[in-house]
Amino acid sequence: MAVECVTARFPKLTEIVAWVSYLDIYGFKSIVGKSELTEDHSMLFSKLSSVHSQLAERIHKNTTLFILSDNYFIVNPVGQDRVSAYENCLGDVRAAIDLHIKADLPLRGGIAYGRVAIGPNVLVGRAVVRAVDYERLSRVPLVMLPAREVELANIVIQPPKFIDHNVVDQLNASGIISSTFVVPVNPRSYVEYCEEKYTYFRVHGPEKVAKDWLDVAQVLSKLSGSAAKGNAAETKRGKNGERENR
Repeated sequence: MAVECVTARFPKLTEIVAWVSYLDIYGFKSIVGKSELTEDHSMLFSKLSSVHSQLAERIHKNTTLFILSDNYFIVNPVGQDRVSAYENCLGDVRAAIDLHIKADLPLRGGIAYGRVAIGPNVLVGRAVVRAVDYERLSRVPLVMLPAREVELANIVIQPPKFIDHNVVDQLNASGIISSTFVVPVNPRSYVEYCEEKYTYFRVHGPEKVAKDWLDVAQVLSKLSGSAAKGNAAETKRGKNGERENR
């Protein structure tokens, strides 16, 4: 499938400040496999096409959505009201997560903030690169929103703020990143989904996949103070959505 800008807002290359979310389907390569196209593959891509259409309908009107097979870039422009743009970003990502869970195609991803150049089927900028890097660091089927990006956007997150998340980079070096994670509209349903996946894969394998789902459950448990209420990342609005001085 070619790259498609499903919701084109920029007829020519334009520089904007935006939240950039990069999402992909966890384990998609394993789902597709290395075999030639089969009836199962056709059913999969039909289901995926349906999810694409539903997502394009559910995102906010000012959002731009790029799709390449199982990969998505969701771009939320930032205007004078920074908090609204931030909340739109979280809402669009939650919509994507919910739709993919219903299709049994869980997402993994990363979110970044910054200046990007956007146009017809074009999206470039440091925030784009960071969003992709966060997706790789996440490893597990969760969408990562690092503390550094929220600080860069000058948005205040209410407690329980962020958690320390263990990561492994492309060079296999381990580390820790302070981050929160975007959870579905109904977090409890995702907890149950994780438990089902963990129970299955710890018996049938692969073992690494079982470990990933266990890690997801542990992350959700750490975030339970806010995620269980559907507010893994709450905001406090100041003038024009900027940080309030205390």
